[in-house]
Amino acid sequence: MPRPDQRPASQLREVTFIPGVAPHANGSVLISFGNTRVICAATIQEEVPRWMKMQGVPGGWLTAEYSMLPYATHDRKVRDITKGKLDGRSTEIQRLIGRSLRAVVDLVKLGQRTLCIDCDVLQADGGTRTASITGACVACAIAFNRLLQKGVITQQPLKRKVAAVSVGVVNGAPLLDLCYEEDRDAEVDSNLVMTDDGQFVEIQSSGEEATFSEAQMNAMLALGKAGWSGSGYPTNTGFVPGVLLDGNLKDVREFELERIEEYVTSGWYEYSVGDDKGLRPWDGETVPRYTGPKPPYDWLADDERYTWSKAPRYDGRSMQVGPMPRILMAYVQRDPETVEILDPILRQLGLTVDQLNSTAGRILARGVEAVLLARSLRRTYDTFVAGIKSGDVTTFNPDKWEPSSWPESSQGVGFAEVARGTLSHWVRIADGRIANYQAVVPSTWNGSGRATGQ
Repeated sequence: MPRPDQRPASQLREVTFIPGVAPHANGSVLISFGNTRVICAATIQEEVPRWMKMQGVPGGWLTAEYSMLPYATHDRKVRDITKGKLDGRSTEIQRLIGRSLRAVVDLVKLGQRTLCIDCDVLQADGGTRTASITGACVACAIAFNRLLQKGVITQQPLKRKVAAVSVGVVNGAPLLDLCYEEDRDAEVDSNLVMTDDGQFVEIQSSGEEATFSEAQMNAMLALGKAGWSGSGYPTNTGFVPGVLLDGNLKDVREFELERIEEYVTSGWYEYSVGDDKGLRPWDGETVPRYTGPKPPYDWLADDERYTWSKAPRYDGRSMQVGPMPRILMAYVQRDPETVEILDPILRQLGLTVDQLNSTAGRILARGVEAVLLARSLRRTYDTFVAGIKSGDVTTFNPDKWEPSSWPESSQGVGFAEVARGTLSHWVRIADGRIANYQAVVPSTWNGSGRATGQ
């Protein structure tokens, strides 16, 4: 039976994040899972609960509150304050949010402070608790990064990232990320809370006037894990994507793929819109027009055009990609593992982090990245073996390879961090056929020719 929104069984709804929606909070984001929208805010209070003081418990505390605005549902929901008490569902969900975040936050590094998480549902279309957990983690990360930049704290409290997704069985079929109609009709309803290294924080599963088998449970776990990690946007490193400009390591900008364009000003190509224009890769053209010298060659370059390489630019700027920018980005975002490895090395060598942008820094970054990759491979292997032992022998997601589930017209991009840097594949589909395909490869970022005005 088709899903209400025509998604394949293993496809998430569109997930979006709009940061900074609550400017008075230390960190905030509006997260959307399809039509489910939740504002998640993280606020720091310079005190801890009284019970912590009385018991002499070190560190800080994290607590969460969850509420659904009256107009979030089809029928108006009466405010809890009107009833004089919090309803049981809201109590359960806010406790789940708090447990999920405390599992990934080092409260000792937070110091004698309380981090208050507020999740307010603007629109409910299924999965409000999973959206709240995922958005709360993003809000926490923003808040902690701001505290680090201001020197309020000196160590990153966020040990790892956490996210959540719903899975269920509807009409006998396991489905990922249930919308309201599916959640209402599900025979089995589950919520999975997982960390970015594949560990479970919590699994909630219950039959709705029904029972479910071990095989169905394994199918839901496999579907949830695949969906949680499947998009890979925008890289496969596990690091949070970002942009550093003009050597300013204190201002990590949000990565926006729409700002990427390619130029052929100095290349042996031509654009139908004019060679002085940049094209987004989805609309890219690869039409050779060689104007260089003819063999035998004394000199390959002429005055204006001298390369077979296009010139990718981010918001009109040339950018570095590869191990050094990756490790530098992870370090300034205070990724715990990167900081753990790199800090002692910098101290021993007497280097500052900005000196990574050098030949020596590039060599050092490759070594640090090798250690991170080895650790990640170990975790991946252990998870893989554990999955096989538990009966999970799935090797791929068959739904993604069913042509009848493919949209007639769409576009997409896949990013991967390879040895030399950021590799991206851009494809646009029209009328069921590939209308355009372009690859933007690391060498063109790091060694491109001039673009218009440069």
